[in-house]
Amino acid sequence: MRFLNLFFFLFIVFVSSTNASSNFHDNENNILITDCDFSYVVDDANFSVSITTVNAPHTKVKLLDESWDPIYTCTDNCSNPVVVNNLSPGEYVITIMYFDDGWNNTCTTNEKFELTGGPCTDNDGDGLCAFEDCNDYDATLPQPAGTSCNDYDGTTINDQIQSDGCTCLGTPYQGPCNINYSLNSDAGSIEITGLIAHAAKVRIYNPQDWSTVYSCDADCGNEMMALGIPTGYYNIDVVLYDVDFNTICTLNEYFNWDSSTCTDNDQDGICVSADCDDNNPSLPGNPGAACDDRNSATINDMIGETGCTCEGEVYEGLCNISYLVGSNKLSITGLVAEHVKVRVYDSNWNRVFQCFDNCDQEQEVTGLNPNEEYYLKVRLMDEEWSTMCSMEEYFVVQAGNSCADSDADGYCDDIDCDSNDPAWPKTPGTSCDDGDNLTVNDVIQSDGCSCAGEEEDNSDPCSSVYAVDTDGTLYIGGFPAGYYANVKVYAGSNIIFECTATCEDPTKLAELPTGDYLVVVKILDQNWELACYFEQIITMFTLIPEGMVTQNEWATESESAAVTDATTAVTIGTANERSEDTDKLVAEPTALLFPNPVTTDLNIKIDAFANKQSILEVYNQLGQVVARKDVASWPESALVLNCADLNPGVYFLVVRTADGLVVGEQFVR
Repeated sequence: MRFLNLFFFLFIVFVSSTNASSNFHDNENNILITDCDFSYVVDDANFSVSITTVNAPHTKVKLLDESWDPIYTCTDNCSNPVVVNNLSPGEYVITIMYFDDGWNNTCTTNEKFELTGGPCTDNDGDGLCAFEDCNDYDATLPQPAGTSCNDYDGTTINDQIQSDGCTCLGTPYQGPCNINYSLNSDAGSIEITGLIAHAAKVRIYNPQDWSTVYSCDADCGNEMMALGIPTGYYNIDVVLYDVDFNTICTLNEYFNWDSSTCTDNDQDGICVSADCDDNNPSLPGNPGAACDDRNSATINDMIGETGCTCEGEVYEGLCNISYLVGSNKLSITGLVAEHVKVRVYDSNWNRVFQCFDNCDQEQEVTGLNPNEEYYLKVRLMDEEWSTMCSMEEYFVVQAGNSCADSDADGYCDDIDCDSNDPAWPKTPGTSCDDGDNLTVNDVIQSDGCSCAGEEEDNSDPCSSVYAVDTDGTLYIGGFPAGYYANVKVYAGSNIIFECTATCEDPTKLAELPTGDYLVVVKILDQNWELACYFEQIITMFTLIPEGMVTQNEWATESESAAVTDATTAVTIGTANERSEDTDKLVAEPTALLFPNPVTTDLNIKIDAFANKQSILEVYNQLGQVVARKDVASWPESALVLNCADLNPGVYFLVVRTADGLVVGEQFVR
């Protein structure tokens, strides 16, 4: 990788103290020194910055605007702290220089910050502003280095958070396919290992009717545990896929387990040693199966991926309280809120029923007297106990023998949508079949009787996929819901970016070098079969900083020197002045790094930069400079960079010459 996609990170501070320092750099005497220690506080509300320095014999402080023009300077007469007011919103640079008694420079630090003029954005509420949070929609990040994680790369093992606190990387697995499974000695659980591949599909079937009793797609982990499977005879089917979703290995076997020798208190077929609650026959359950989390503010309660938890989704919809009067009973639905209170009074205003925060979302009140008038009062409240909606109505209970009830379900024939089937009316939201093959997700409607589904979308799943260059950033998105996306970006024949199943929508690649890039998006269905294919070539244009000369410009100047026309005399003169270097630089310069990965000393050999004044910088995956060297004359052999102080992880090395050439490579510490 000769040119890197570096995400330069501006460290912005919002009304909080920040200590500024980098790992190391060299001073003019090639003595390894620590960058200047200081702190600063940005006050967006008052448009000011306060800079606090440490004691030093001599100190110089500068504040530069985004054009690097000084707007404040002090030398040895600096207050402590230095406070600069009346700033405009924008980017700034703090320059700190410390000197010893002999005015020898002991350290220099340039620190960027941004003044926003208002409170910072913190989407996930974790206390970190969006600009300094690697994922501002996930409050669990950053995490301490070494924390176990999932890098969503099925080809790696031992995934851990890296030194930046955000990047999750694992160790590439080099071994052969080795799928194995084992049954718990008491039965009830299956452990499946060796799921190390780009993608995996796991199924456990009941061979009597080939119904699926357990399934996992894509992110199954390198190993997994299938819980909540009763004793019996089963078929296990495992398929591992490579990066192009070609099958690389499979496992398909039948197995049988018997729980006759185990303790099973709740008689759910799972022995106590494998049952997370051996007194509750509904746990463990199949992940995704319906359950009741006993939280009235949630809907769609389902068994979690461990098989032992039940959680629902917080209901964000509108109030939808309804009731239905049957023979001697009352059914109330839509009781979805943090706090629910239901009361029923008779004609003498005696309370005959009440539930308060222990109501079912579909509450039934029985034992009501026929032909008597009652008063229903329902109130739904949020977590602050503020009323969201309420209902207060009178109703009359039908007498058990005063109306025809052919199916004896408690609902009179005149309000029963199917008076010959006691299963009707049904609970709204129950799965059903509306008889229309063009609809999906058919459910019972709010009246308890009608069944309706959603029109199935048969359009091309790739019709929404796009790739576009906007202000120097490549955006790839429009991934359809219910599918997996596999995204690859090529520079020539090299893949410079790839993600599968966990791609952000949109995926953003910033500051790519100028050139053509091939974007390939594969959309895969729930069975990891290819649904559609998207391919587009995007031409990126990156602005070249003032004073920097690219390799192509060097080559153009060299070619111009060969022109003999008199009108090119000035160009010829310029080229001749540089001819000593252009012979080496017409060809694209390359950097040889060894050893890579590195533990201590990294050797950097760049033949094209020999004897040139250069600046070396090392960036982490957040685009932060973690190491810097000013090299007066690049050695003809190899420059040695001590990386012992770098945390384990992936880094980007960039070397720039004084005449504007750049070369970059990636290495691993």
